[in-house]
Amino acid sequence: MYQFLTDIKKEAYEEYVMSSSQLTLLQSYPWSMVKDNWDHMYTGVYDDGKLVATALVLIRRLPLNKCFFYIPHGPIMNYKNQKLVSFYFQELRKIARLKKAVFIRFDPAIIVNSYRSENYNTDRKPDTGFIIDSLERVGAKHKGFNLLIHEATQPRFQSVVYNTDNYQDQLPKHTKRFIRYALRFGIKVECGGLELLDDFAKLMEMTTQRRHLGLRDRSYYLKLLNAYKEDCRIFLAYIDLDQELACIKKKLVALSLDLEEAKEKASKKIKIYEQQCDSTRADLTLLEDLKKDLNDQKGRIPIAGTLSICYGPISEMPYVGMDIRFKKFRPQYLCYAENLEWAFKKGLEYLNLGGVEGTLDDGLTKFKDNFNPVINEYIGEFDLPLNKLVYNVGMKALPIIRKAMR
Repeated sequence: MYQFLTDIKKEAYEEYVMSSSQLTLLQSYPWSMVKDNWDHMYTGVYDDGKLVATALVLIRRLPLNKCFFYIPHGPIMNYKNQKLVSFYFQELRKIARLKKAVFIRFDPAIIVNSYRSENYNTDRKPDTGFIIDSLERVGAKHKGFNLLIHEATQPRFQSVVYNTDNYQDQLPKHTKRFIRYALRFGIKVECGGLELLDDFAKLMEMTTQRRHLGLRDRSYYLKLLNAYKEDCRIFLAYIDLDQELACIKKKLVALSLDLEEAKEKASKKIKIYEQQCDSTRADLTLLEDLKKDLNDQKGRIPIAGTLSICYGPISEMPYVGMDIRFKKFRPQYLCYAENLEWAFKKGLEYLNLGGVEGTLDDGLTKFKDNFNPVINEYIGEFDLPLNKLVYNVGMKALPIIRKAMR
């Protein structure tokens, strides 16, 4: 016999979520701490004492004493069990009406297709239609198989690197070359927490301004660090311009001497040394120009960063930033490489690099493809209207609602 609860205890909740194939960060128990400007419930269904469904339900207040319910990447349950699906939403609908909710929005963490970018296809799993029908029978409306990130609350396409024994060997040659290029300039990546927060927040602010995006601020990243503690890590790439300038000048002097010696001996290495001298002079000019642009800033300079969160056997990378002035050094490649190594050394199953456009032709997708990911396509969003009149009016203000939900 089914029993519906709205206060599932943490231990039982996390044990169920982490054992599910629908495991996702957005349904983790601490996520409510990050979304502390929302009300929340840890809902679930027990069947004869066994937990068989869970969902972290976020509740956003609206004017006129209204609200809406949102279940990010949930609920987590067996969607082929129509009796269970019907019972869960029947009970949740009762509570939502008591709280004067206009609608319930949810987007199950159900993968309906997986492929490499070069093998793009629309061959979704055979049970996709059955699951959509199952949810529509309880009154939910499928929002469709949208392609673009801005068309839904959560990206429907995710770029994921899976842990394999030889994942480094599988990286494209140019990716390995760019990683070596970053190392050539003495760029180092540091992994940490609160001590790196200020530098990371500054990089994210630069990224926000450059891309005209409504990304988060320092206080939000602090919430993530406090909620997930040691499982939330910041990776920052630094460069010390003064130190690298000194190294390159020293290198150029040594190469110049080698070139003169080769000329005296009429060595076959003359051309090689000339090319190396030209390349080193170009590096020197690049660093000197940056030094001037930064008004002779001293010490280590943060130039790229990522933030990753582990949850059980998975890791997600929701935020990345970079100082565009250092783009030529390819520091983001080194950050991603260090992040992957960290995740896989911990024995995690995969690192989710985040959402991409379903068209797979945008710059974000192409950059993430440098790390040989799999594109996972999710089933998409559903709305379950409770007050159809207000819901229909509200959908006209959809951009505002999406902004509030994000």
